[in-house]
Amino acid sequence: MIVGKGAKAPFFGKGGCMDEKMKQEFLEKLKKLSYEEYEDRLICFVDIQGFTNDVKKISCDEDFKNILRLLFVLKETEKKHNAEHGLIKNFQMTTVSDSIIVSMPYKDQVSALALIISLQLIQYEILFSFKKLIRGFFTRGRVYHKEDIIFGEGYCDSYEKEKKVGCAPRIVIDPVIINDARAKINTEKKLGKLGNRDHVFNYLLNDERDDLFFVDYLKPIGEHQKGKREERAEVERFIEENRIKFKDDIKIFRKYSWLNDYFKETEKYFTK
Repeated sequence: MIVGKGAKAPFFGKGGCMDEKMKQEFLEKLKKLSYEEYEDRLICFVDIQGFTNDVKKISCDEDFKNILRLLFVLKETEKKHNAEHGLIKNFQMTTVSDSIIVSMPYKDQVSALALIISLQLIQYEILFSFKKLIRGFFTRGRVYHKEDIIFGEGYCDSYEKEKKVGCAPRIVIDPVIINDARAKINTEKKLGKLGNRDHVFNYLLNDERDDLFFVDYLKPIGEHQKGKREERAEVERFIEENRIKFKDDIKIFRKYSWLNDYFKETEKYFTK
């Protein structure tokens, strides 16, 4: 049933799911919302690979808590970003089973840089601490994203394109964002303002297989440089164990083969 102007909503009134007090609270809240909150946001839809299989295998307290631990860590990341009052503002994260939806308002390329760095750290943490691979698509578009309610064209684009980026465990960046970043860098170069200024390409790699840019999550940055160097052997062992484990499952084996190639490519960060 579609509720239009002048129609009685089916959840109001006798027999509905809202009593009079709830109805008034709902209407007051609705009054405070406006089209302006359907805003231009950076958004990334992420799929946690193998998560559904793990859920189906829950058979004890340990299995149950392992799943919760991962999701709780992600929600704590949201709280941390919003408490710091840094470059990341109004950061929203919604988790639904094996899906993670992350967004924040787009102001300029600095916004994209800040969120890409955050995703870089999140993806590495999920790999190293939880031994999980993720795949996602990072784009920009109009979205309403508050209190775990999300809808909008940006979300639809990210959700649909995540399924089309191949099997590789990577977060692909929308070519539109890449082109915007290139344009800004070229402009700053012409004006002589670029210098040593940070930009998104310091945190991305180009995949020569399909010419798409993805988050370079094995690259050591900031305070995590030393840790990633020490943890590298464990990541390599994880990759090799799964290449052996899934050698007869072509679909999964391809994921770990891609990760193995990517891992070798990032050796350059540790041999300087």
